[in-house]
Amino acid sequence: MTKKMPVFCVAIMLSISYLYAQEDYPTDVPNECTSITMGKKATDDGSVRTSHTDDSHRTRSNIFVTPAKNHPAGATVTMYKRLWDNSGPMPSYRNDSIGFIPQIPHTYAYLNTAYPCLNEKQLAIGESTFGGRSSLQSDLGLIDCQRLCTLMLERCSTARQAIHVAGELLKTYG
Repeated sequence: MTKKMPVFCVAIMLSISYLYAQEDYPTDVPNECTSITMGKKATDDGSVRTSHTDDSHRTRSNIFVTPAKNHPAGATVTMYKRLWDNSGPMPSYRNDSIGFIPQIPHTYAYLNTAYPCLNEKQLAIGESTFGGRSSLQSDLGLIDCQRLCTLMLERCSTARQAIHVAGELLKTYG
């Protein structure tokens, strides 16, 4: 039994190192997040609830409040492309600047998580994305899903307004 133990330990170590050597997101494996929503008739107290999963080990997990702000005339918001960053001890993302859009005079405070989710006006957003076919991906637009959630929460006080603002921003800036 004791002679087999070193062989067993080496086999386990090789297996573990093989697992960690694998690509973390092979291109043929989909990325998804899932929206979780409950309307007032689905909860025992009549409240409305929303949440979502963020199925990515690269995404940050801290939570903080981004305060409301007043912005000077002519101010802009930097748009970023989120790219994989494997330079640190744990895979993460880096954000490369890809352009600017006009800022509005006042932005609301919001709860900032991996995907911003709630603002001071009680507007809540949960997103549901999927990897999709690579043939449908484009680098032409300035606004990704994460930035769109941020822009809607900063600029909107109702869900109806957020849908309208999202449509206008995407039509204009992609």
